[in-house]
Amino acid sequence: MSEEEKVYKVLELLGIYQEEGSVLVFVEKQESADELMRVLLKYGYPCLSLHGGIDQYDRDSVIMDFKRGNIRLLIATSVAARGLDVTDLLLVINYDCPNHYEDYVHRCGRTGRAGRKGFAYTFLTPDQERSAGDVVRAFKQSGQKPPEELMNMWNAYKMRMEHVCLCLFVCHCMHQLFVGSLFILVWFTVNEGKKVYGSSGFRGKGFMFDEVEAQLNSEKRRLQKAALGLQDSDDEDGDGNVDWDSKIEDMLATKTKIKDVSKSNASESVSETVEVRQVNFLIIYG
Repeated sequence: MSEEEKVYKVLELLGIYQEEGSVLVFVEKQESADELMRVLLKYGYPCLSLHGGIDQYDRDSVIMDFKRGNIRLLIATSVAARGLDVTDLLLVINYDCPNHYEDYVHRCGRTGRAGRKGFAYTFLTPDQERSAGDVVRAFKQSGQKPPEELMNMWNAYKMRMEHVCLCLFVCHCMHQLFVGSLFILVWFTVNEGKKVYGSSGFRGKGFMFDEVEAQLNSEKRRLQKAALGLQDSDDEDGDGNVDWDSKIEDMLATKTKIKDVSKSNASESVSETVEVRQVNFLIIYG
């Protein structure tokens, strides 16, 4: 129902129940309580409002008048009316549907106490269909059958939420697929035209050394063996007249050429030649 229909429905219920007992109307906001009070006063129904905007002295005075029956119609918010206990409270109207199940139970629990009979009405507008589930739950737990119109509203809301969840799931999957495809595309673009070397253990294959460097390494090993007195018999025959000081100076002054073939083309041309001075240290233990 619309907001205008809610006012007329309140007037209809007051015409049925007010003569038999007190009526408590729950609203969501303080402004709504004051506005509804002015409307009902305009239609000739004496009433008061109760909410947090009223000072404590006036709130206590309103509650006392309502309990004594001086005022038989009260418009209140849930917080202000918490703990309110009125003996002959016959009717509770949820003018604004509560947002939580516990709040709904608290409101409706104000009536029908101590074995007395009570009635509770809840107004639902089209934009409050999300709260229909709490009302349906309260009906079922109290052993009553929910109205058909209420069930239709709740089922329509659930179906729409299922469609929304399905759409969100599909969008999420498409997003993940797009990100994965983009990552693969970027990877192939970055690595396009590059030669990737594999590795086995700790052996590297990024650079290649020529024959001169291999000979220098062999000479270095021979110098180390000579310095440590570990020459082989074959080496001693051929190296008796070797000037080891000159050999060491040549080793310290050598230059090593390193060929970078990581970006080699089909003609196996060398893209860059870097000269690095190599310094070899001999550690001799006496």
